[in-house]
Amino acid sequence: MAEFDRTEKFLRIAEALDREFASRGMPLKPGAARDVLRGHLDTIAKHLRIQRRSALKYIDDDTAATLARSSFRNVQETQAHDDTLPPLPLDGPNIGLLISAFAVAAHTAVMNEDPDNAADLCDTIMQIGMTLRDELVPTASGALIQDGLRKADLAVRNLLDGTWSLNPRDPSPPTNAEIADQLRADLDSIDALSRREEP
Repeated sequence: MAEFDRTEKFLRIAEALDREFASRGMPLKPGAARDVLRGHLDTIAKHLRIQRRSALKYIDDDTAATLARSSFRNVQETQAHDDTLPPLPLDGPNIGLLISAFAVAAHTAVMNEDPDNAADLCDTIMQIGMTLRDELVPTASGALIQDGLRKADLAVRNLLDGTWSLNPRDPSPPTNAEIADQLRADLDSIDALSRREEP
């Protein structure tokens, strides 16, 4: 019996999802449509307490358009909210926190063969670096910081659920959960700084 994500129905709806996202100006990276669909099936399976294969019968060809519309709406709402956040001053402590947290997340992505996520995080770090170089009183936009947090959160989630792993070269290396917990604490601190009220 084929795995649920190799069935004709799953692949057909994943291809439709790719097209639906592209038609809304949100082209997905290779394989991302399948990840989105797997996540949707996970949600259905957990809600109904059934296997993901069984959840397949609760989706149909209209699912692709529904998921794409929902994602597009969420992206628009998120971007509108992020644009209202005040810029984050890049002083000494803030710079160290931002760069170290995003760099750890990027390194984790590289070690677990996710070059796309690593490249996205490196782009965020690069934009922060360019701001430091070009501005007399450097600040990072709230939208840039929130985008970086969403990218870095993938490392936390994957380390905690066992999808990703790290094996630091250390006599007593921290566990994946300990790394994830520290990274989560750093990301939460960055988020709090980004959402603070300006004096």
